[in-house]
Amino acid sequence: MANSKIKRLCTVDGCTKGQQAKGFCPTHYTRWWKYGDPLYLKRAPNGERGTLHNGYRRISHEGKIVYEHRVVMANHLGRDLLSTEHVHHRNGNRIDNRIENLELWTRDHPKTQRVSDLVAWAREILDRYG
Repeated sequence: MANSKIKRLCTVDGCTKGQQAKGFCPTHYTRWWKYGDPLYLKRAPNGERGTLHNGYRRISHEGKIVYEHRVVMANHLGRDLLSTEHVHHRNGNRIDNRIENLELWTRDHPKTQRVSDLVAWAREILDRYG
């Protein structure tokens, strides 16, 4: 009698591919490794969620995959975020994207420390954030 291996199928419901690692086929394993979710679709319809291996949740918004916490903050402010603005999670939980858990931070600062430059920068920050 010949020795034959039983092919184990991917553990994702409906997938008929063979397992590669962690019980997933190559496609679902890659999604799990990159996004933290074997069902994550890179080109997901608006609102579909996925969590990256770094813990941040990403969603499809206006045809792009973006960080959910940035969308929540932008909606709260009523404007797009600047590239120098970051959204901080107060409690450290990167998937807790309630507005009361989010703070707007900026890394925008003057390149020099001349007093006149600092005053100009301070006025700009006050004008921007009131």
